[in-house]
Amino acid sequence: EVHDANAAVRILYEAQAGRTPELPEKLKGVFWMSTNAAPELLATFEGSEFDPESNTVTFISGAPLNWSYSTGTAGWIYWAFLRLS
Repeated sequence: EVHDANAAVRILYEAQAGRTPELPEKLKGVFWMSTNAAPELLATFEGSEFDPESNTVTFISGAPLNWSYSTGTAGWIYWAFLRLS
């Protein structure tokens, strides 16, 4: 699906909010990756696995509704590479 950034933030948040209740507050929500050199725009750690003992988050890069990519050529190539790998 292709959405503008404002709609994508809402979609990611509504799909994942509260799915990882043990996640520290500072890691909850949707993050805008404005200075990221890769063609990625938004990410959320919610809906991922969190281990409070080791204080680690485990997520699958490119999993549905946890990461978004730019709609330019580089973004589509990057998205396709992650889907095929």
